[in-house]
Amino acid sequence: MGDGKEYLLYARAFAAHLSPEIKQEDILHVASMLDKSAPRFREEMEKFGKEYAINGLQYGKGFVTSPGGELFSWHFWLYPLFVAPFFEVTDRLGLPPAYAFTLCNWAFALGALTYLLFLWNASPTQKILLAALFLLTGTTYYIWWSHPEVFTASLILLALMMTSDKRYGLAMMFGAIAATQNPPLVLLICLIAAIAAFDISQENKNFILGIKLSLIGSKIFPYLLASLVIAFLPVFYFQYMLGVANPIAAGGSADSALISLGRLGSLFFDINMGMIVAAPGIFAGILIVLLASAVDLNGNGWRRVVGRNWFLFACVALSLAMALPALATTNWNHGHSVFSRYAYWLAVPLIYGLVVSLNNITSRMRVFTVIAIICIQLGVVTYYGLFGKNGRSDYLSFKPISDYVLLNFPGLYNPIPEIFIERLNRQEGVPNASDANQHIFAYPSANQPTKLLLTKFVADSVEKECSPASVVSSEGEWTYMNLQPNSKCSLAIAHQPF
Repeated sequence: MGDGKEYLLYARAFAAHLSPEIKQEDILHVASMLDKSAPRFREEMEKFGKEYAINGLQYGKGFVTSPGGELFSWHFWLYPLFVAPFFEVTDRLGLPPAYAFTLCNWAFALGALTYLLFLWNASPTQKILLAALFLLTGTTYYIWWSHPEVFTASLILLALMMTSDKRYGLAMMFGAIAATQNPPLVLLICLIAAIAAFDISQENKNFILGIKLSLIGSKIFPYLLASLVIAFLPVFYFQYMLGVANPIAAGGSADSALISLGRLGSLFFDINMGMIVAAPGIFAGILIVLLASAVDLNGNGWRRVVGRNWFLFACVALSLAMALPALATTNWNHGHSVFSRYAYWLAVPLIYGLVVSLNNITSRMRVFTVIAIICIQLGVVTYYGLFGKNGRSDYLSFKPISDYVLLNFPGLYNPIPEIFIERLNRQEGVPNASDANQHIFAYPSANQPTKLLLTKFVADSVEKECSPASVVSSEGEWTYMNLQPNSKCSLAIAHQPF
């Protein structure tokens, strides 16, 4: 499903001929393995990379064909390169190819947990909480996916732990490897370099001298340079092979105009796909730590609270900053398990900052916080299922809590229109709001709606007949109308085309 086809073909290509170019024999081999589980794969592959042309390149469904006829995925190939050895094992044993991704994901997750348990310089309480949060805030949901989410999250966690252990060079290198699949992680590399420079300046008790030493007289700069080269390897590679730095953006699947505060809030707090639905323990833990710190300081100003928990705030800022490029995706209600794939790896800096900040509260409050967070997350995992495969995790269905809010308090929840439309229709696809054929989407039904999503073109006429309790402008040309219970709005809707 999704990008898994791309990574599967890349892995096969590396296993077969040590090249990321996807050749006809790779397609035929994978198609033969998927005859039962995905019988249409062979037919789909004949169209991949050949649906529409931009600047001499043929794009389509995650693939791009060069002017010379070479077929590539428009995602980078470093993650499937790591998968390739496992793919060879499953291929030889006749196992489903998806097992190779699961094995690779577990290898990275266990690598991060091994460092955490045996090498990370922290207290037993911190180790227990960090290991629990890493596993219970999305890793079990995505460990079975043929996607680089667990790969990315594991490398972020390793980079952060190595930073606190002052292994700055290795930390930047791990961050760089992760950045090849998720470019916003370049910001993590820069943060690690800044912390290293600050550390050196503190040792020398001279900030300017510390900066100079970090750039010239230490091992930090070579690692930083090497890390940035690795992180930008996809840009160099695709520019050389295809003539475009980013095939995803060049193919129209990313648009910087979509970056907004609304999407940022959606990524973290949307009650259908935001981080809050899968990791409420993180937010509860951060709140407890800040309140406990304020109590310890006798309410002596929030500046001291921020100063005491500066690393936690730095991790929050890092997560927010790395989230911004992800907001540009044109496929916002993307396929996911329980919550957004982006929100999963963006949660890692938050859980790490939270765990490190436990040292800032009393031992009694620390034990209470750890128990509370783990209990919350165990409850969440029980609710969605260990691997997030029950009906409550489906990305084309409203979650029960959102159903309750939309029915009883519709004005409290005005999601990005794509979330509302695709979950209401239970299928992917959103009509163009500027299209001459206007649309009205009614929840839960056109007969007795509590919430309408409609184009601004028809909003005025519908508003006169429906007398909504509130009207909220949304992304693009869409408008929400939140109605009173038992609203006599169905006649107005009936006169509008769907």
